Amino acid sequence: MGGALAIALSGCGAERVRTVTVSKPAPPPPASTAETAAQAKEKFVVQADAACSRFDTKMVRVNRRIEQIFATSHDALNSERVIDRLSDQINKASLLTDDHLSEFEGLSPPPGDGRAFNQYRYNLSKYPALLQNLAGSLAEDDVTNLRRKANEVKRLRTFERGLALGYGFEVCGRRSVEESTTEELLAL
Repeated sequence: MGGALAIALSGCGAERVRTVTVSKPAPPPPASTAETAAQAKEKFVVQADAACSRFDTKMVRVNRRIEQIFATSHDALNSERVIDRLSDQINKASLLTDDHLSEFEGLSPPPGDGRAFNQYRYNLSKYPALLQNLAGSLAEDDVTNLRRKANEVKRLRTFERGLALGYGFEVCGRRSVEESTTEELLAL
């Protein structure tokens, strides 16, 4: 395997020199490819889940504000002030989602996992525009479009969750705070 070493052996006072060829021991084999890939994936999942955790923490605040708005107004769509407050929070959610997407784009998936991660990231990239459309529908008092966009967010989130859990994410795949907000919007 490795190069051969020639060693000269001589006894005490012996005049005769004998050459022996000894094979250099092969270096230990690297960890199996599957083990290395599994370790790389585990490290990546930890990084992605940490990003999702930071995002969820911020979204919890936005969701709580939206819940407070719904709790304090009995007929949300009949008050311009309430609509403005809801639109403002949905716009904040859109900006937070943009920031989260930027953070996700900085992550490098393990070799061979790029396609799965890119599909997840692509779905994530649809949220900011959808949230902006939700806010616009709310501001325009377009309940039909509001419900349609809220359903679209819900479908996208269900698909995204399947991708995330299927890949092995834990935090990124759990039920999110924006789902309860979407359900409240669907109830309007």
